Amino acid sequence: MWQVDLDLPMKNSHLSSRSGRDFWRKFKAVAPFETRGVQRDFESEYLGEFAKELEREGMGM
Repeated sequence: MWQVDLDLPMKNSHLSSRSGRDFWRKFKAVAPFETRGVQRDFESEYLGEFAKELEREGMGM
């Protein structure tokens, strides 16, 4: 199993749950492997729309 650390500055400097969700969708579109979980620090960009996206995929908060 691989662990990928994506603690990188996002192109969109405005951190929000929507930008987190959009980044997640873009990452999944290009990642050459299955993602089974997400480790997060519960900052605001990981709540709201991002959390709903993970729950929809079976990786709830």
